[in-house]
Amino acid sequence: MLKLINNSRGSAGMLAILAMLFLGIIGGAYAALSTSNVTTAARTRDNIAAQYLAEAGAQWAIAQLTDNIKYATTGYTSPTKNAGTPTAGTFTVEVIQNEDNTITIISTGNVNSSISRTVTLSAKAKAGNNNLKTDIFPYAAFADKNMTVNESLITGDIASNTYITVNTHRKEAINGTAFCNKYTIWEPAAVKGGFQSLTTAPVLDVNELMTPMPDITMAGTSLTSVSSPYTLNESFYYVNGNYAEYNHGYSASSGNSVTIYIKGDFETSKNISGDNITIYTTGKFTLNGGSVTAPATGSVKIYANDTVTLNNTATITGGNVTVLAKKGMAFNGGSINHSLPDAVSKVYVTGNVALNNASVVSGQGTGMLVATGTINLNGGSAPKTIFIANNNIEGNSTSTAAGIYTNGNLNMNGATIAYDSNVIDKLGLSGTASGVVVNSWTNK
Repeated sequence: MLKLINNSRGSAGMLAILAMLFLGIIGGAYAALSTSNVTTAARTRDNIAAQYLAEAGAQWAIAQLTDNIKYATTGYTSPTKNAGTPTAGTFTVEVIQNEDNTITIISTGNVNSSISRTVTLSAKAKAGNNNLKTDIFPYAAFADKNMTVNESLITGDIASNTYITVNTHRKEAINGTAFCNKYTIWEPAAVKGGFQSLTTAPVLDVNELMTPMPDITMAGTSLTSVSSPYTLNESFYYVNGNYAEYNHGYSASSGNSVTIYIKGDFETSKNISGDNITIYTTGKFTLNGGSVTAPATGSVKIYANDTVTLNNTATITGGNVTVLAKKGMAFNGGSINHSLPDAVSKVYVTGNVALNNASVVSGQGTGMLVATGTINLNGGSAPKTIFIANNNIEGNSTSTAAGIYTNGNLNMNGATIAYDSNVIDKLGLSGTASGVVVNSWTNK
């Protein structure tokens, strides 16, 4: 009997131990599950918080652009948001001003140093918006220093922060009002709207209009290795040294965007064509006749770290044309978008510019030429282009323009200005609105 009792007690003890082990396993699994659930919940919370921070950064960028449509940053990081809480974090914003006048905003929200979410926006300025002093561009002509009008015709108002002299006996030679505080005039009827005081001195910031040289490096296929029929099937080509081509041209294959890098000077009298053509030189760019051509839906970009010269009948044509010259530019009979309707041409020159002979800039489209030095208009035609210089501008002979603006002296010696507000609006310089329009928004 005693043995039977001892066996029963042993069995009960074993059962108790097994039960405790089972309960321990269940408890451990439950604890692990609870921990996993807590971790998952925390990660979800942090992801949501990071998304909110990313969106807050995008809204912050939009606010900066509303105040300054030219705002750009390679990486602004905000102060810590929600400090002292489990969702404390920051946002980092990059704002990129693209050459096609669109704006890319990349905002990343960061929480707990390990969770991040990114939103990317493509935006553009609202019609007419620009951070420039918008009291400049309602005028057909503006000079921070002296303005002299000698037998020229101007349709629109003019202004000078210093002095205006009108040396013409032609009635209504200026078909508008002259705004200044000091002036001399031979024939009072020469200024249709008369003279008015300039109560606030307009300010022209040329550097704000300039655009930086892109960072393009030598890569791809040697251009000199391309043989007849000289079709460019690759995306990147290079020449390691000066390159002068007077025997043949090049054409990009259909749908192919091509970048050509010249480590040195480049000159040609032949044609280069394609849907989108970019030519970058570390030296001079010279067209002695010939052309660089893209369709109305395409683009041409010329970047020269020295001078750009368009001689004879040289032409650059495309729906969007951008030219950057680091050491001056000369139009010696050459043209940009001579007759392509609705094309937009933008030329940025560090140094001086001369528009000579029968040269044309934006004959039927819209154009803007900005120079940090002087501009000499010597017979060139630019009826849909505005000229902006940080130094003196000479409007000579039969030159034409849609607007002329300078921080130096303006001497109008026979040139004609026919102010066109549509050109100003299309270039985004009218200042009639503020803010940006978001074209797309993606989350990552």
